[in-house]
Amino acid sequence: MFRKKYYWTLAMIFILASNYLELNTGNTDSILFPGVKVSDLGMILYLFFFSHSILTYGVCKDNPLRKVVLVFLLFVLLSAVIDIYDRVALVDIIKVSRRWLYFTIVWIRPLQFSKSTLINSTGFNKLLRILLISTLVLTVLAIYQNITKTFFWGVSIDETRGMKPPFYVMLFIPLLFFDAIKYSKWIKFTFVGIMLFAVIMNLKQTYLFTIVLTLCVFLLMFQRKRITYMISIGMLLFIGTVILYNSNEKLKERIDQSLQIDKSVRSNSVDDNFSFRLLLAIERFDYIIREPKTAIRGMGFIHEEKVPETLFEIGTYSESNDRYQQTESADIAWAGLLMRLGLFGTLIFIILYLNIVVFLYKQALSSLTAAVFCSFMIVLVCFTSFGNAVMLDGYFYLLPLSLLTVLHQWVRMQKLSIHTDLSDKNEKLPHVQERYPKSQKGVI
Repeated sequence: MFRKKYYWTLAMIFILASNYLELNTGNTDSILFPGVKVSDLGMILYLFFFSHSILTYGVCKDNPLRKVVLVFLLFVLLSAVIDIYDRVALVDIIKVSRRWLYFTIVWIRPLQFSKSTLINSTGFNKLLRILLISTLVLTVLAIYQNITKTFFWGVSIDETRGMKPPFYVMLFIPLLFFDAIKYSKWIKFTFVGIMLFAVIMNLKQTYLFTIVLTLCVFLLMFQRKRITYMISIGMLLFIGTVILYNSNEKLKERIDQSLQIDKSVRSNSVDDNFSFRLLLAIERFDYIIREPKTAIRGMGFIHEEKVPETLFEIGTYSESNDRYQQTESADIAWAGLLMRLGLFGTLIFIILYLNIVVFLYKQALSSLTAAVFCSFMIVLVCFTSFGNAVMLDGYFYLLPLSLLTVLHQWVRMQKLSIHTDLSDKNEKLPHVQERYPKSQKGVI
């Protein structure tokens, strides 16, 4: 581990746990350790990090999300116990349910994200910069591979769409656009241009609309007074979309197919990607509500390979398993949530998710980063989750939970400091005087 530089450790955990920031390499095995999955290395490193933090600094007892996280983890534990009673292999239960262990970061003290005992944004900002540069490097490699057809990872790419850029271009473009990560104007535009070019080249509708919607949600929620700016951005986005739609036949065809979703679902026919995803989730929903047990907790943590391949008619083909997936799908998060957690477990998960969004919204008054994360997570659950399953992965929550931990501790120290100063001065909290004061230090 990097001594006193825990943001490096957390960055390594995030990159490994996300299988290189959700870059579709076609191979989930580690380069250094053949036969061992990259995500497994991320989990092992996190367990060492968590153990070291707890033993060295103790347990964080004042995180505002610890109770709802505890409730969710207790549900997962109870579901695992039921699986053991049903004679599901313990190793399968661990493989499937371990993703939720990343939520335990709420019990790690925030001192790890700063250089000193004074809580500030230094560590978390450096963490974001490391992940941004990593995302850019992978994006450039993906662009080069798409143009030259050079296969760095030995994976075949779609002849018409190329290789998907990393998932996190959707987060870092808004972070850069709204200056939550500080760079000069030209560097910022260059970074955004590279990532946006990769998205357009791949014709990935989910990525493109997630970026646009995140920008719109941020402006509507946190900068409503900037009407002229909003109208200008909206006009540019509209004009850009129209130009792309009319100049690219492939993109036009995909958008036209998506607009036929209502007709496809009503006729129960799979005519495009979006209708396929919805019908897949509907089929899983119909299955779990047949019995009270599965309605409450889903199918639990039985391994994918132990589920009959003929259980469902609709499924995503997995090259690594050489079969159509029955329990989960990389194309839609809700299918996996329903199958693994059932209706009751999904409800608890959504309550946890909404708690994260609410706390981000409350901290958005003093943090641009929190405002962007809040906007992104709203779009993720309302839109992106119907075209991507990252919301189901526990590692994703390492970033927002780390951010909330740091901000919560910073606010507590600010209140304590100002309470002490009020004995001599009558002042207000600095983070409520204006929305994003430029002179304010220590706020992300």
